Amino acid sequence: MKIMNCDIIQDLIPSYVDGICSDATKESVEEHVIECNQCKKRVAIYRIAEISDRNIEQIQIDGFKKFHVQMKRMNLFSMVLVILLIGLGTYTFGTSYRILSTAIYYMLFLICMIGLYLFTTNKKHMQRVEKKDYIVATLSMINIVFAIGFMFYVINCIISGKAVFSVESAQLGPFINKVWGIQFLLFVIGYVYLLHRMIRKNINNKCMICLQMMGMFLLLAYVTVLKELVSFKVIYGRFTQNTVVIVTMGLIGFLAFTVIGQKGKRVI
Repeated sequence: MKIMNCDIIQDLIPSYVDGICSDATKESVEEHVIECNQCKKRVAIYRIAEISDRNIEQIQIDGFKKFHVQMKRMNLFSMVLVILLIGLGTYTFGTSYRILSTAIYYMLFLICMIGLYLFTTNKKHMQRVEKKDYIVATLSMINIVFAIGFMFYVINCIISGKAVFSVESAQLGPFINKVWGIQFLLFVIGYVYLLHRMIRKNINNKCMICLQMMGMFLLLAYVTVLKELVSFKVIYGRFTQNTVVIVTMGLIGFLAFTVIGQKGKRVI
């Protein structure tokens, strides 16, 4: 009878542990386990398993909530950053109003890089950079080199008295502004594309996004210097200073995001 009773009790243990059995069943199980160590151990095992299942389920729920909050935070940060950069570009390239100082651009660039680190996906759960991202990064580097080279070419032409692409002196400022404006637009397109891939595809391409921001702030600083320039005697110094500061900040950010990405990358 004891074996038969154990078999019956063991069938009732799951409902007993879940608390969905009748009072009579509950009483029968509790009376039985007082005298039967085997069934008592089985009750303990079921309770441990139930607690583990609940913990796993709660962890999954907490993880989903955390991911949902993180996605909202990323979307908000991305939207604010896109609006900020496009707004700065429109104001700087499209108007003749008083523009911001280059020191403010240094600070904004630093804030944007810090924000990119703090408000984007956890690096431990991001995927490796793909070929598309490398192509965009390569085009960005070419664009940056061209912007710097174009700037120094124009300076040399002005100082030596040569014509810049056969452009008249009166039209030189608008021409340069237009060239840099087109380059700025290319950086914006690359930036939005990479940001979209980071958020939607979970690609760890922050270092390449940093390159896009470096190019945009570099051009914003160039136009600022161009519009504030009152003497060609200081032209080399002003442009060189902005180039060194922003490129140095950008490369440091690029290397930092690359190292962080290498440490936290996931093998897919």
